Amino acid sequence: MAGEVIGITTAIFSETGGSVGIGFAIPINMAKDLLPQLREGKVVRGWLGVMVQKITPELKAKLNLIDEKGALVSDVFTDGPAGQAGIQRGDVIISFNGKMINTSSDLPYIVASTLVGKVVAVEAIRKGQKMTFQVKAGELEEGAESAAPGESSSNLGMVLQQLTHELAKKLDLPAISGLLVVDVESNSPAAEAGLVPGDIILEVEQTAVNDLAEFNRRVEQLKDGDTVLFLVDRGGTTIYKTLRIW
Repeated sequence: MAGEVIGITTAIFSETGGSVGIGFAIPINMAKDLLPQLREGKVVRGWLGVMVQKITPELKAKLNLIDEKGALVSDVFTDGPAGQAGIQRGDVIISFNGKMINTSSDLPYIVASTLVGKVVAVEAIRKGQKMTFQVKAGELEEGAESAAPGESSSNLGMVLQQLTHELAKKLDLPAISGLLVVDVESNSPAAEAGLVPGDIILEVEQTAVNDLAEFNRRVEQLKDGDTVLFLVDRGGTTIYKTLRIW
């Protein structure tokens, strides 16, 4: 109303091609942060070198967290700023450079708006213990066949194949160890957990699992109502999944 810019429209919602009054915009305060860089002709974004995911109620319970705030680190680039500072997969980042991280979506923007080369304090929770890391922000670079028959895990509703170096090479898979999900039954615990064919199970209850016998021993100890925590490699990116036995 006062003629002041509050946002920059980037997209509209429309079923016909014309405007129906619903738009999506970048808040002006976010855009203002980039103005000095735009004047130089290039936008440089900070980089932490982690993959994060939202903390669900199930993950909160399995990781013994007080609440669902923070960003769960599902993967770490070894040579990235986070990896060099000592941050590990499974850590929950709750603060970055003095700014609280309430959800996983908070972290990417805060990191991206951090000056490259700046050393910041990152607070994280690791197995119930709060830890602080000194991280030097890096620069985000732009542009950064059927499997062999497996063994069925009937109570989970999926077919698994023990991964070998030869099989990984043949299927061009990113991991060379773990259990390959060959098939997932519909309306099963595995399907409910969001597992899909091509996923590679790397850990069960935060312990590495490399063969079917070991996996089956762990599963046999579970009973209806239990929730098991999996670490899964999906297309080269690791994510945590919780599966409820029923």
